Amino acid sequence: MFIKLKWIFCITLILCNKFAFAVPEFRKAPGFELLLLVGPSAEFSNSSKWVNYAKNQENNSKLMIYAHGGAGLIEADKLRVSLFKNMGFDTLAFDAFAMNELDGTWVNRNLTDRAKQDLIMNIMIGAIDAMLKNSKYTDVVLYGQSNGATVVINAFKKKENFPQIKLILSEGPPPSGYALPFDIQIPTFIFFGEKDNWGGTSENDLMWKRKYPWQQVSIMEWVDLQSTNGKPVKMIFYPNSGHSFHSGKLTPVSRNMAGMGVITGYLGANDKDRRQYEDDIKRIVVEYVK
Repeated sequence: MFIKLKWIFCITLILCNKFAFAVPEFRKAPGFELLLLVGPSAEFSNSSKWVNYAKNQENNSKLMIYAHGGAGLIEADKLRVSLFKNMGFDTLAFDAFAMNELDGTWVNRNLTDRAKQDLIMNIMIGAIDAMLKNSKYTDVVLYGQSNGATVVINAFKKKENFPQIKLILSEGPPPSGYALPFDIQIPTFIFFGEKDNWGGTSENDLMWKRKYPWQQVSIMEWVDLQSTNGKPVKMIFYPNSGHSFHSGKLTPVSRNMAGMGVITGYLGANDKDRRQYEDDIKRIVVEYVK
């Protein structure tokens, strides 16, 4: 009996240590109440219940890998993924925050964009590795929204050896977090609502114009620079939209952010803009993914 209990204790201790190691640690960003990621976080596992891999047809050559925004994988993200299912793609999406045992609402209001992007990127890189190494996929799209939109633009830097990646679609990338790369070679489309002031301090603090002291350029300036240098980057605007086109009708939403108090930003889009956005996605995919 003593030996049996001893083994149970040892196995429990090992599992607890493993779990404790997997839980990410955070510290306050200098000068802010928001938190940065310290050390490792969860990696991609195709056996995780938070990974959704959907096959559309046998021997499919087309795959879309999706990266969610700062709230985790929510209904709006699932609607975006469904666009690609309807276009005949196999799809892979995941909830990076749930895979780290974190609540999406807590993450949204307490972590820096850099920390959110780190958590998503650690899963994204593993997903690209797992899905593209020695696989049948020859036409791959990386698609992301908000913090995930920044991740997909930066993922190619770490995975340049995958020529299967034909297109990057980036909806509403924030200006904070990862710096955008200055030598992007993959065709990249960035989509913004003209009323997108998400994370800003006023109604006119628009995301694509926003610039922080530690940045070289705003997102708009980055796109202009890429175009001037002949890089395959284009930005498309939608006049009656804010952040996250699939989050219902255009609505001001208030959030109580750690160290920042209550901030209000526009979320959603009117029906006309949302339909136009979906049509644009389909048109671009048909053009770049044969």
